[in-house]
Amino acid sequence: MDSILTDLKYAQSKQFLVNIFQKNQEVVYTGYVSAIDQTGLVIETFSDTGLPDGAVYLDLEVIEEVEFDSDDLDNMLFRIANAAEESLIDIHGITEQFTADQPLLNQVLTQALNHEWVLMIMDQQEGTFYEGQISKLTATGIELETFNKFNYSENKAVTLPFSAVKLVEFQGRELTLQALIMPEMLKQAHQPSVKVLSTLEKEQQLARALAQQTYIALIPDGNRQMFFVGKVNSINESGMVMNLVDMSGQFGGYVLLRHARFEKSLQLQTISKRSTYWFKRTSALEQSCSPF
Repeated sequence: MDSILTDLKYAQSKQFLVNIFQKNQEVVYTGYVSAIDQTGLVIETFSDTGLPDGAVYLDLEVIEEVEFDSDDLDNMLFRIANAAEESLIDIHGITEQFTADQPLLNQVLTQALNHEWVLMIMDQQEGTFYEGQISKLTATGIELETFNKFNYSENKAVTLPFSAVKLVEFQGRELTLQALIMPEMLKQAHQPSVKVLSTLEKEQQLARALAQQTYIALIPDGNRQMFFVGKVNSINESGMVMNLVDMSGQFGGYVLLRHARFEKSLQLQTISKRSTYWFKRTSALEQSCSPF
């Protein structure tokens, strides 16, 4: 851990762009170290397009390696420079200042409570990730009102000791937009998906989605993790094309899906403008950011 701390302090002093690899996690954080103490750090991160995308608090215990030099970092430096040169506009980076006389984790959690940030927190004891807002700070931990964007019926309050909080993402694009729509989303009821079995019913459901240009979520049978959200662009006898939206409500490209992939069954969730998480995120994004 001493070598990790030394590397991070060096990266901060030289303002090097770094990759931080975690133990037992595939997510790699790329950015600049903005604050550090004896137990953790805050790294200001960037999106794949080179735009600022919030920050992450990481406990030193979960860090496997700090990388200073690689082709990936060279590519990211190019993207960051290109984004600045082209004056791309997005949600701004973090503006908070952290002091050296208080534990860094406490500062992050206190500011999150005061500003009603939506956070993503890893519970190290259970190996669980939660998204939500802090409702209370105690002498020993936090009370978190969690929000499950995929199933509102699973929203709940959890209590976490400080010792279990090893990772906190905050103020990124997705979390910022979620904070904007949170008051309204908490009023909504979960809309269960519908499992469509017959070929005729599948054709009718997809044709209706195409004609009405409604947002839908398609969930392949047997692999609920690989789902698609967007609008049906076109359909023919062999497959369909969807216009996708990403987790922040922006255009996310296209996907070609062959009907054979849903041969056994199709799980479909129609998303209305009144209740959709993604529609409200798109509206919130338009209000928060200027277009490129």
